[in-house]
This record gives sequence, C-alpha cells and structure tokens, in this order.
Amino acid sequence: MDLKMKTFSKHIYFLVLTFIFLEVSAQEKITVLKNSKTAKHINIPKTKIFLIPPMGYTMATGFIGLQKNETSIMQVMTGGNYFTDAASLSKKRFEGEGAKVFEEKILKINNYHAKFFCVQDDSLYKNNMMAFGDSTVSLLFFVKYPVKDLKIEKQIKESLFSIVYDKTFIIEEKKK
Repeated sequence: MDLKMKTFSKHIYFLVLTFIFLEVSAQEKITVLKNSKTAKHINIPKTKIFLIPPMGYTMATGFIGLQKNETSIMQVMTGGNYFTDAASLSKKRFEGEGAKVFEEKILKINNYHAKFFCVQDDSLYKNNMMAFGDSTVSLLFFVKYPVKDLKIEKQIKESLFSIVYDKTFIIEEKKK
C-alpha cells in the first residue's frame, strides 16, 4: 500500500472508532425503566396512562391530571407524535427563556421514549416536565410545586418514572 492509502485507512479507522464511541456514549445516557402496573397505579382519566401518584395528590377538577392543592399540580396533555412534541423540549431552550435547569434526563420507559426536565423559572416554584411516547402517541406532563417542598419533589419524579402506558386500555367516554 502506498502512503496515501495508509493515511486514508488510518482516517477511516479513526472515524469508525469515534462513531462507535459516540454511539456507546449516547446509549449510556439513556435511562431504561421497565415498569409494570401494580395495585398502587391509578389511571389518569381520558388517557391510557397509569402511574403511582405522589402522596396527597388526587384527581384534578378542571384539567386532566392530578392536584394536591392550588400550588401543586400535575397536568397531562395529549398529542399525536412524541418526536414532534419532544423536539421543542431542550435544556438550551429553557435556559434561553431564563429558566434554571436542575436536571435533564433521557429515558426509555417500557420501550417508549421520554425526556424529563426539572426547571425553575421563578423564585417560588419548580416545574418538572416530561414528554413521553412514540410516533403514534405523545403525552406531556407539566408539574408545578413549591421550591421549598423537597419531599414532594422526589415523590413527583418517582411518580413520573412509574408510568405505564396501556395501549389496550379503553378510555370511557363521559356520559351526558
């Protein structure tokens, strides 16, 4: 082999190794969770989502989700495609809007994709946000709670990470 071919081969070898390293690094950043429905899981009405609610949270009145009181809520919004909805959620975006990002986590929950963020955009409240789904379903969770309530902060995260999506669950229509 001539010198040019050896140099080219070394570059290709380096690029392949770099690609493998980046691929492994990216995979290591994904937290994989395997959840099963338990007796503690409840269904969020009008969704196929089941989760273990944080202590003191009950079904919300006036929106889809859970609430503890007026200052601590978990709202669930449904969409069509996780990849479209989650694309707008990023640390860079939140920081660009003046929020402080405490945590960013990429997850796979029972083979569904999820992006989790813990942010604070004012002095009184923190927000946890999580997009969840795949190309056929998207659920967005918005949770607001007082900054000083560290106990509930841990419970909220555990609740979001307990999600089970049951695509065979039949959503009951409200009777008129």
